[in-house]
Amino acid sequence: VNDKAYDPTVYGDWYEWGRKKDGHQERRVLATNTVSTYLNTTGGVETSKLNEEDGQIKDGDALYGKFIQRNAGTFDWRQYPETTENSATAPANAWTWGDPVNGITDLDPCRSELGGTWRVPTQAEWAQIASNNTWVWQDGGGNGTSGYLLKPGGTNKPTALFLPAAGDRSRNGGAQYYVGSIGFYWISTVESTSSYYLYFTSGSITAANTTNRANGFTVRCVSE
Repeated sequence: VNDKAYDPTVYGDWYEWGRKKDGHQERRVLATNTVSTYLNTTGGVETSKLNEEDGQIKDGDALYGKFIQRNAGTFDWRQYPETTENSATAPANAWTWGDPVNGITDLDPCRSELGGTWRVPTQAEWAQIASNNTWVWQDGGGNGTSGYLLKPGGTNKPTALFLPAAGDRSRNGGAQYYVGSIGFYWISTVESTSSYYLYFTSGSITAANTTNRANGFTVRCVSE
């Protein structure tokens, strides 16, 4: 399919929260409600298939690099999700846990891609971005890229950032949805077995939502 909705250079990739870049994040969904062949298990990844040192799927396992469905239990891509109380299946700061003081790990997709001090933003940072900018919706009209222009000085001021409405990949079935109409951006901050994310439509913006980690959302990086 030759369409920008399936082009990662336009809308980026879809990561499951807490996973490193291993191929699972690639935008290979073929069309709405059609999933690619690299989708796998619906029950979450068993602990025996995870590395003890980093909680990631073992390189060489059949599930490595696969997008993991999960529509039961905690809706995490792992059978037993990482929490601040349970670090047996993953390090307690996989994506910095919303606290950069603890350091940025190599599991953070921003660091693995860009190096240095790049990382997934915290909930407080996204909340500041949401409240301290004028958000101007850009309607792609079927030919362009829909999303928000962020303007620090007001509607008529220069744009500092553009956030595409990249849609998401569902934890239940793995299909892609809402490309061009809704944005879902992961946040490093967690709450129990869920994680925060930035959500926007053409008429609303919020950085205070939490959801299940088996969903595939966009990642936008920041540098300290």
